[in-house]
Amino acid sequence: MSGQEEHTPRRFWRVLGPLALILTGAGWLAIGLVWGRQGHVRSQVIHRGGPIVRDIRHPGLASTRKPYIRMSDRVARQSDDWTLNPASGSEYRAISARTWPEAQAMAADLGGWPVTIGSAAEQAWLLSTFGGDEPVWIGLTDVGHEGQWQWANGEPVLYTNWADREPNNAAEHGEQFAVMNWLQERGKWNDMSSLSAAAFNVRRAIVERPWRPRVLFP
Repeated sequence: MSGQEEHTPRRFWRVLGPLALILTGAGWLAIGLVWGRQGHVRSQVIHRGGPIVRDIRHPGLASTRKPYIRMSDRVARQSDDWTLNPASGSEYRAISARTWPEAQAMAADLGGWPVTIGSAAEQAWLLSTFGGDEPVWIGLTDVGHEGQWQWANGEPVLYTNWADREPNNAAEHGEQFAVMNWLQERGKWNDMSSLSAAAFNVRRAIVERPWRPRVLFP
């Protein structure tokens, strides 16, 4: 073999070698870009259900559940129309309910009970928040024992605001449930039954439940 023939393969690899390295590097770069893109797509799919929010009990965890709005020390409305009373630590909402048992069942579905009123201050807050012109069911009842009024959530009765000569159980079929704003007397209570309430167009109730600020916007 001549000297020229011996040097030909060397010259060939001297040119091809760097070119092969360049092509190999470009191939790995392309694979990396594709892999990163797939990871990004997977991340989008995972979090498509809603904004990423953090649990205040576990700040390092993330969730895609519907977030609650951050509450301040002042009364603020949440996205689902619940209103916080900072003094009581509960949140409140008006619902449509023709009868007291209906109001109790709907309140339970929402995680609460027909409103309990424990003081004149709480009564005044309810009036300022929900108004005093429309009669609404509250959580007081004597359905178990006539004249022994109890709050639906089991709290002791420490405050009452009955209208004049009420409660009187006057209806023939009895009156076992309390409404607030009787005859447009702001905040005053009256005992009624579901039948007598229909005659006076009682159509709503106020529901109370513990404040539940589970998650916050990031």
